[in-house]
Amino acid sequence: MTNVARLFPHPGGRAAAMLAIATGHIGMAQGWEARALRESIAFWQAEAKKYADLFHRRTQARAQYRAALTVLHRMHEGNQPLPTCEDQAALVRKIRTDIAATFAIGSPVLVRLEGRLEPGTFMGCSRYQGILIHTEIEGGLFLHVDADQVYGIDEPPPEDCNAVH
Repeated sequence: MTNVARLFPHPGGRAAAMLAIATGHIGMAQGWEARALRESIAFWQAEAKKYADLFHRRTQARAQYRAALTVLHRMHEGNQPLPTCEDQAALVRKIRTDIAATFAIGSPVLVRLEGRLEPGTFMGCSRYQGILIHTEIEGGLFLHVDADQVYGIDEPPPEDCNAVH
């Protein structure tokens, strides 16, 4: 387990790796070893599913966030009445908070900046400005970014981004 933990330091990747290892060994196992491997496979299948569901929820929330934010910008441009804009702003804030709640403070993340992914550390959610990320850019910058620009370290990167720098 320690080698797998070293190779896959984040839980989503570790769950997938452990599932593959256990599945590969089940054919050679007999007796209690086979039973233990079946239990291990069931556990790691559940763990892998949990992370796949989390990634799916984040993807959906990012799309909702971008759509809600676009509507809010159009409302501001169209000089909509203030109460209507406040309702839309509350929706944007709620979706941003929901996305931020899927990350633990201090967890490693990837941030989309100018079409490329940069590693960073999740530092929390600002009520008005976005998600706060600490990056190693220029010796360590704290950035406020839109919620749909933050990805978990184990998540598949978006197709329109270059590799991590």
